[in-house]
Amino acid sequence: MATVQALMAARLTLMTQVAQTKWNTGAPIEDPAREQQLLDDIRLRAAQANLSPDWVVHFFRLQVEAGKEIQYMLFAQWDSEERGKFDHPVDLRADIRPRLDQMTPKLIGALSVAWPAIVSGKVHLKSCSPRALISGAGCVTPLSLVPLMDGSARADQRRTVTPIP
Repeated sequence: MATVQALMAARLTLMTQVAQTKWNTGAPIEDPAREQQLLDDIRLRAAQANLSPDWVVHFFRLQVEAGKEIQYMLFAQWDSEERGKFDHPVDLRADIRPRLDQMTPKLIGALSVAWPAIVSGKVHLKSCSPRALISGAGCVTPLSLVPLMDGSARADQRRTVTPIP
């Protein structure tokens, strides 16, 4: 589970850079087309990894929501500070999204390894506030942990894809 948590934290830590880029460009935090593209890809990858596609999509949907939670928090802070544009923001399409895209198969692989613990409900991860995550605490937000702790994996276990002989 340590690898799952490390990858979740790494993914969420990038949300500060995502927010800075969107702040500078005036782009909305919500990007439904990008989210749907991501979730469609994840559904296919989950099936290939012999995991429940529905559960893995649920897991990643909440990772996306946790990321947006961080972005909204930062936007509110910057708005209250009357923050101007950031100097030298990272390019969302050329740098950040490829990094996020590289994490996706790694996280699915880590979920596959951790699947027995997830299904058994024996998952113990450290959660923290979005503010602590942004400060580099190495933890993940409570929202991102929901699919690991809510029993949905156990309930979905019966629908796990079986390997083709």
